[in-house]
Amino acid sequence: MRRFFAYLFALLLLGGILAGCGGSSPATPVPTLAAIEATMSVSSSATKIVTKQPTMEHPAAKTSMTPTPTVATTVMKTPLLLPSPTATQPSRPQAEVVVDALQGFNTPGGTLIGIAPRGQKLTITGRDATGTWLQFCCFDNRVGWAAADGVKLLAGDLNSVPTIAVQLPPTPSSAQSSPLQTPSTGPEHTPTPKSVAPTPIGVQHQWVVLASSSVGPVPRQNAVLVYDPVHKQLLLFGGKGQQGFMNDLWRYKMTTKKWERISVDGGPSPRSGTNGLWDPVRKQFLLVGGIDVTGYHSDVWAYDPDKNSWQRLSPDDKSRNRAYGIAVYDPVHDALFWFGGQNVDGALSDTWIYQINGGHWKQALPGVVNPAARYYAAGAYDVPSQQIALFGGCSTAPGLCPRDDVWAYDVTDQMWQQYVPQATRPQARQEMAYAFDAHNNTMLIYGGGNSAGQGLGDLWSFHAISGLWTLLAAENSPGPRYGAASAYVDSPPQFILFGGVQGAAYLSDLWSLDVSSK
Repeated sequence: MRRFFAYLFALLLLGGILAGCGGSSPATPVPTLAAIEATMSVSSSATKIVTKQPTMEHPAAKTSMTPTPTVATTVMKTPLLLPSPTATQPSRPQAEVVVDALQGFNTPGGTLIGIAPRGQKLTITGRDATGTWLQFCCFDNRVGWAAADGVKLLAGDLNSVPTIAVQLPPTPSSAQSSPLQTPSTGPEHTPTPKSVAPTPIGVQHQWVVLASSSVGPVPRQNAVLVYDPVHKQLLLFGGKGQQGFMNDLWRYKMTTKKWERISVDGGPSPRSGTNGLWDPVRKQFLLVGGIDVTGYHSDVWAYDPDKNSWQRLSPDDKSRNRAYGIAVYDPVHDALFWFGGQNVDGALSDTWIYQINGGHWKQALPGVVNPAARYYAAGAYDVPSQQIALFGGCSTAPGLCPRDDVWAYDVTDQMWQQYVPQATRPQARQEMAYAFDAHNNTMLIYGGGNSAGQGLGDLWSFHAISGLWTLLAAENSPGPRYGAASAYVDSPPQFILFGGVQGAAYLSDLWSLDVSSK
């Protein structure tokens, strides 16, 4: 018994010694998946490096384990970032462009949505398989299609734009995609199709007589008629009649429907073939050039309706003297644009620009191609395209008299380009009445003289964006005539016609055509 208790005491003593040696060491914790992920998240956000995740078994598999240390590597990879729940997903590839030439934006079926002026920035959202048709966004809050050759790339890659399977018009060629011909250094002559005058569809417009030839100014041709929107009146100057050249000044009040002769001192000499326009900035009536008993002129005159006075802004210069050219106001550069006409040497084809603010003249440099020399042409500034449209006129040998070609002049680039001849167009003519119809954005022409010297009485509109002509139907026509003066009235929109020659008689009747009717 005594031996048993000795053995028991020895065992208890040995156990106490062993417990004292190991009791101060804590147990190694078992790592959890959540703890490792939290550690990796902090490390990734702070150091932007990739960490290796340790291989581990589920904690339930063993009661204890020694964790593999987390090793930080220096592999410089771009971290894969997950999108924020509130972030907008990136859109499909796009390319930004700027309209280089005038573009008509259409539905896939060809219906015109609208017209984007030069310089407008748009985004390409799609293209056809060949890349010749592009889908644009947005014009008038709508997506439209247009030919690719009318825009310049600003940003992006056209090849990255998605291809859209859609039924589109035939792929445009260089002649079909734009109504303007590609410039060429070759001869001016271009084969043209025979003109075809279509039958007008329906009665769209109505001519109304504002004043007969028995009242107001005496009958004449090649007078100047402009509309003064400030005083709601037409201003008429000069021309040639049975008594020769004239320099009388008249106004027709649109409110009272009556002519009044304006008594004013000084002013231009009696003349015909002068060009006139309304200066909207300085609110004055401008006259340039013309012919009188002494010869051709290039002087510039301004009439101020408020002061009832004439002022000579620029004297004659022999290099510019002419009559029967075209002159329009260029709102982009606040300038008077003057082309062609006739002088003692015959028809002219040079282009001049008169800076109204400062009174400076400069001659535009000739381009790659230029219209043939001509006088008695029609010309108007087309607001949407910021171009000047030129039609017809008479050229002296070697040339045609009259002509039926159409040209566009870019007032910014100062370059001419010819429109592709259309089968449907007016027959060749000269001395037609013309004006820009701001309501429909077209150039209107009426009458003129044909190659047989006969007066014409048809009414046409020219759309510069498409390069297409339309024969307009109208009741109560003024009849065939040439050398008539014309103007456009904005409110209500009207095309005004005055005088001219009919048969062998000078006229002084005043007509109005409502261009708002369809």
